[in-house]
Amino acid sequence: NFGQKIYVASAIRTPDPDEFSGEENEDSKKVQHKSLDKFDTAWVTEHARQVNTSLPGGIRVIGVYAFASPDVIQSGINGRLKQLLTAAWKVNRLEIQHISNTENKSLCPGNGIILYISSNSKRISCKNFDVNNPHASGQPAEWKCQNFISKCHYLQCKFLADASVMVRPSNSGSLSSDIMMGLMNISKQLFIAHAMINSELRESNQLLVPGKNANTSQIFTVDLYNTYKNLNDSTTKPRQVDYKYAVNIIGEMDCYAYVHSKATVAEAIHAIKVDITRSLHARFRLLCEDVEQNEPQLNKGCHRWSTPRRVTYEHPKFKLKVCDYMFKDEDTKSSIERISDLYSSEMHNCKMESAENFPDEHLIKMQAKQSIIQEESKEDTDKPAQKSAVIDERCK
Repeated sequence: NFGQKIYVASAIRTPDPDEFSGEENEDSKKVQHKSLDKFDTAWVTEHARQVNTSLPGGIRVIGVYAFASPDVIQSGINGRLKQLLTAAWKVNRLEIQHISNTENKSLCPGNGIILYISSNSKRISCKNFDVNNPHASGQPAEWKCQNFISKCHYLQCKFLADASVMVRPSNSGSLSSDIMMGLMNISKQLFIAHAMINSELRESNQLLVPGKNANTSQIFTVDLYNTYKNLNDSTTKPRQVDYKYAVNIIGEMDCYAYVHSKATVAEAIHAIKVDITRSLHARFRLLCEDVEQNEPQLNKGCHRWSTPRRVTYEHPKFKLKVCDYMFKDEDTKSSIERISDLYSSEMHNCKMESAENFPDEHLIKMQAKQSIIQEESKEDTDKPAQKSAVIDERCK
């Protein structure tokens, strides 16, 4: 976003469920739905969530589009399409909540767009919706085709994660839900961290690239410095809190983001922080799903796991890096298939890149340090034994 402008990198087609069920044939590919009610909301929103997870900082899912006849579009523009837009927006609500904790709330506008293309005339129309207002009608928006990706500035960051998450018991009973809630405090800490760009501390309202060089794509390195501010209480007085897990996160993540040519320093720093938060949540969501599937009963004690590493692919059309996450026992073919399912079969020939490595086996299996072993309280023997989980994603 820039002022009243929204830059659209690409329109990503949601695959038909039949493509994964094996029921698709040549005739089904040519059939056009006569009603937007035929589209499964859960399927569309899950695709939006996975695409959003694969995107770099500064780029996000901002709307939905439909390719259909004018009568289908008109009947669904303020009904079904708006429902799909709202659902796709809410599916990434966790990230939006983290972003809204920043002082500059304009960095997270509540507007989404619906793009509709007539299958008869190929005419493109666009409307802008206030997603936070369910009663708001769409406002016409002007659509222009421009090449802006080549002018975007690229930000890179080696983020060293070294933090502890105290996970409290919840009613969900899900390891993934419990840990995701615990990660919210790390995200809050991240968004108040100080940042330097190319080893320089700059004013937040300055243009990232001032002057005539703004339209020339440049690469910047961002370094973050956490303030470790107490976000929950103004006092540092110790207090007893019941918790279910103690999760220690250790490792280095490779993060990156894109910003438009007229971006400010604040927007640039915000973009890289969004990427770190998004990547951190994606890794732990996948890890928790894997643990819940393969280790449904966690025994008391210390557990060490390696999160999936981040791998990137450059989209052949809009020349933007998108990512996937691979576990150590996965091969490149599986990753390419996943990224192709999200975007298109054109991704099959893309080259995979990654600056991350998995930790050495002896680091994962090494005995836990005494300082992170949770001991049962001698004063309260009636409470169930608590667990400590150590998740190691160290990359050298």
